[in-house]
Amino acid sequence: MPLQLVAQPKNSGRRSFPLVGIDEYASWTRDDGLPLDPWLRTHVRIGGRILGTAHASQVLRAPVAAWAEWTGPAFETSGDHVVPGGLGPLRIDLDADLGSMTEGNVRVQHR
Repeated sequence: MPLQLVAQPKNSGRRSFPLVGIDEYASWTRDDGLPLDPWLRTHVRIGGRILGTAHASQVLRAPVAAWAEWTGPAFETSGDHVVPGGLGPLRIDLDADLGSMTEGNVRVQHR
């Protein structure tokens, strides 16, 4: 049986589009038909095949003060916030003192 690898490359280009869902982002292509995202494009160029998306590939949770330290701004309201470098919106819940970011990702298969 041939070896297979399923990779979840970091969608580094998504930092410019944190409010766009992972399904839509993964469907974006350049004029040459290759994925817009640089890492997805690299994987496809070397023979990878996009399998699909994972909506909650990584979930990051921390107290609100920690998020403020990492991202710069102080959070004065609960709700979704866009933060520099985020791969999705940061959801702040001041009552629970919790910030969470759920990152989607794209699965790529190599044979």
